[in-house]
Amino acid sequence: MGVNVVKLEDVCEFYRGLTYSKKDEATFSDNIVLRASNIDLDTSALILDDLKYLKEDFVIPNDKKLQKDCIFICMSSGSKSHLGKVAYIDRDYNYAFGGFMGLIKPKTNILPRYLFYLLQTPEYKELIKKLSNGININNIKFSDLKEFQFELPSLEEQEKALNILDKADDIRQKKKLANDKLDEFLKSTFISMFGDPKTNPNNYEFATINDLTTEISDIGSNGSNAVVASNLVMSDTEDYAYMIRTLNFNDTNIMNNMKYVSKKVYDFFKKSQIFGNEIIMCKIGSAGKFWIMPKLDKPVSLGLNQFFMRFNDKVLREFVYYFLSTGFGQNEIDNRISGAVTKSITKGAIRTIPIYLPSMDEQNKFAKIVEKVEAQKQKNELVIEQMNNLFNSLSQQAFKGEL
Repeated sequence: MGVNVVKLEDVCEFYRGLTYSKKDEATFSDNIVLRASNIDLDTSALILDDLKYLKEDFVIPNDKKLQKDCIFICMSSGSKSHLGKVAYIDRDYNYAFGGFMGLIKPKTNILPRYLFYLLQTPEYKELIKKLSNGININNIKFSDLKEFQFELPSLEEQEKALNILDKADDIRQKKKLANDKLDEFLKSTFISMFGDPKTNPNNYEFATINDLTTEISDIGSNGSNAVVASNLVMSDTEDYAYMIRTLNFNDTNIMNNMKYVSKKVYDFFKKSQIFGNEIIMCKIGSAGKFWIMPKLDKPVSLGLNQFFMRFNDKVLREFVYYFLSTGFGQNEIDNRISGAVTKSITKGAIRTIPIYLPSMDEQNKFAKIVEKVEAQKQKNELVIEQMNNLFNSLSQQAFKGEL
């Protein structure tokens, strides 16, 4: 391969995302805006879930819509691991891209999917890491991004590399899809076994989350100075304990952007210590979003914007998790969220959520199914990781002209 070093600005054009205000939003319409959540961090695939709608009379310029053979990019995010992530646009969409996003349109000297793969290389990710700035929201600028340098082979050589990279990418995409299907399987299995909570066909008795928990707590439960103290003690340097936050749960890898605290701080925050298997719920921002806490290799203290639920012997946390994942459970959570701009939910509100209670034998049968499915998902995750490593290795060879 002949050496032809170019900058990103030599092979593409940049378009900034659409700006709009809260008053422009609608519950549903044909005016759709895609955001950072519409790009899968693992596979760089476009996800057409969690759509944002604007009012019908809002005019969206054509240059703010996703176009075929362009690359959709995240330019601003609360999580550095999401910053700069990309998705390839395989056809024209009548969808806008939001203000924290951008669109990269390849020129004729580079194949669109070749550029897409180039923007997933370690060199590109290292540049993004250096360019990121901001305390609460991390940003990259087109003026800096366009300086990214790389070797540009001929179109014929690009095509050769694409034939290999596309096949490797297809395999990892299918494995990711398999895990998504397993998640859907567990949700449908829950309904098949216990029935829709809305109609409760098995006539189970209901209890509240308050009846079923031994503890619901957060960092604020430690005392009036806890919130102030927590802002002062977190560190990027590895220490005695993790302080886990919403962005860790939102990330594919919970260890990304992890913060640490000393043993003294961990001991001070006794009422926000978590040990694994609790259900964690976000109380502000992404209010009502919830996860099952995994067991980690260090002590863990819960950060500012979440609370945890620890359950008694009347119910299994797997059962509660999938109950809350039903339409009924999500509706009960949504009805307890307040705030038009900054959404929030309180521990007190969650305590009142009703949950039906099958026998422990029935719950245990479901938990065993969950255990088997989760084991399969973990195996798939290992394959996905291996495929990601293979893909990265092939990419490196491709961009060095070694394929």
